Amino acid sequence: MTYDDDVREYEKRESIYEEFGKALEVVLKKGIEQAGIKYQSISSRPKDPTRLKRKLERAVPPYTNPLEQVTDLAGVRVICYFPKDVDRIAEVVAKSFSVDWENSVDKRKALSPDRFGYASLQYVIQLDSVRSQQVEYERFAGLKCEIQMPTILQHAWAEIEHDLEYKSEIDVPAAIRRRFASLSALLEIADREFETIRREEVEIRRRVAESLSEDRLKIPIDMVSLQEYLKDKMLDRYSLSEIQSGEMSDLIADMRAMDINDIETLDSAIRRFDLDIIKLERKLKSLTGYEVGLHPAGMIRIILARAFPEQFRRAMEAKLTRTEGRIREFNSRMTSAILKLLSGS
Repeated sequence: MTYDDDVREYEKRESIYEEFGKALEVVLKKGIEQAGIKYQSISSRPKDPTRLKRKLERAVPPYTNPLEQVTDLAGVRVICYFPKDVDRIAEVVAKSFSVDWENSVDKRKALSPDRFGYASLQYVIQLDSVRSQQVEYERFAGLKCEIQMPTILQHAWAEIEHDLEYKSEIDVPAAIRRRFASLSALLEIADREFETIRREEVEIRRRVAESLSEDRLKIPIDMVSLQEYLKDKMLDRYSLSEIQSGEMSDLIADMRAMDINDIETLDSAIRRFDLDIIKLERKLKSLTGYEVGLHPAGMIRIILARAFPEQFRRAMEAKLTRTEGRIREFNSRMTSAILKLLSGS
């Protein structure tokens, strides 16, 4: 049976499926972000006509009305970080659209652990009656879309599988099939371990917050403990919680170089700091020639320079040996100015 007429008809309508996917992306992004779920990416695509023809020709039993029966003429893929996020995003999808449960599939359960394949959650959806009557969506009424929700590792598997062009387990030489089975197990373990790491971080964060609330500050400094400590900290009118993760990592490295290894030592320095930040900025501008606006990480460095001037000097001098060009010049001038300013304060 040939499907040339169906494919030609689809090609005439392909743009509407592309627009449908883009519209679904917008709805999904809003819903996922409102739910507070982090995701790696969202993308959409209409079905490639060549792939559609191949799918129709292989179908058993044959399609009688392909453009009504094929459910992935539009496709959206939401790549998740963790396995638990897949289920949370699936809840967003179910709340946002009407799910065709009969054609939806959870390949995580459908495939046995040692089988070759792409194990992700896939929902077939269409707009619900309310949304499909809205002006911006009414042209999509009745259209269906397949939404795939793989983790990053499941997505990596799918991309490699696609590149190798193995469509079925029987296509694969036995030796390679064994390797695929081993890799499948490893990826499943890795997904579970990433989920365990996230749960463990949440628990560590809870314990750190509890210790801080009880004023038990002999806590080693790391990204989690420093974020929790700075979360509600203010210095003058500045919030120290605004430090981004990259800046915080650099700040932790500086503190380690100064032998400041626990929250108690940092807290003691912050409590003793009593200088006027605006005056400090003006003086630093005068000494360096730079238009200085102290950001939270910079303020912490000045606090540490005030409390531990010799350790600060040594750490910054060592840091200068690892930088060059304009960054080295800026850091050198700032370090000299900070030490000069604080020694006379």
